Amino acid sequence: MGIIRGRPKGPAKNLKLDKQKDKVVEHLRMGLSQASIAKLLDISARTLIDYLRRQDLKAKLNVGCETSVWLDEYITIYDLFACYF
Repeated sequence: MGIIRGRPKGPAKNLKLDKQKDKVVEHLRMGLSQASIAKLLDISARTLIDYLRRQDLKAKLNVGCETSVWLDEYITIYDLFACYF
């Protein structure tokens, strides 16, 4: 049969950002964007996005809902004032 080569099958057990999970969570709660967090941690944005997806952190923290509501209200107000100018 020979020697088994290549990457092990299945998802990795230890992820690159596991050691920095506390920082990621703190920055998410502060409302920082994913791109900003990636720059602060000196990693690629794609690495952070994949980590958040695999760990399901945004859903667990319920992050983004407050920002989304605020942004929706801001856009609505902006649209109202834009009609008059």
